[in-house]
Amino acid sequence: MAKRKLTEEHKKNISIGKLKQYSSSWINPMKGRKRPDLIGNTNKKGYKHTEEAKRKIAEASKGRFLSLKGRKILSERMKKNNHFFKNGENRNPYGFGHNYMKVRVLKRDEYKCRLCNSGERIFVHHIDFDKRNNVVENGICLCDKCHGFIHSKKSNNFDWQKKLKRLVNKDTLQP
Repeated sequence: MAKRKLTEEHKKNISIGKLKQYSSSWINPMKGRKRPDLIGNTNKKGYKHTEEAKRKIAEASKGRFLSLKGRKILSERMKKNNHFFKNGENRNPYGFGHNYMKVRVLKRDEYKCRLCNSGERIFVHHIDFDKRNNVVENGICLCDKCHGFIHSKKSNNFDWQKKLKRLVNKDTLQP
């Protein structure tokens, strides 16, 4: 396919179009003006509806929103089918204070793996493998590779528990 040669007039029109495209008035012709579609709009913060308007809104929204009783029924139904709830109890594997412990351990270990000193993809590992024991002394920072190795079938959990506890205790004893 052969290239088409442009006339001087055509080139001039293209350059004018590009100038218009990048000028501020071309991008936003309504700059500094109120949008005509929003003039008279009553959905503003602080707007007071009349009693008649409130009645119409209530009539239109009937059946769309759940009452308090309906929300409780739905909540109970969802608890039955949700995998995090068993017999109405929350089965979250992490106990109370997990996020607090996580932040404290990350700061203590300076966001680095305690085994290989890497600073990439850091996890907070529970030394005793109990996710509900969220004491700061039970946490240690490990990188993705070291954390994966500790949880692998090749490693002995009991030996790792001893080694990691020694690492944490050595650090906490020093001022």
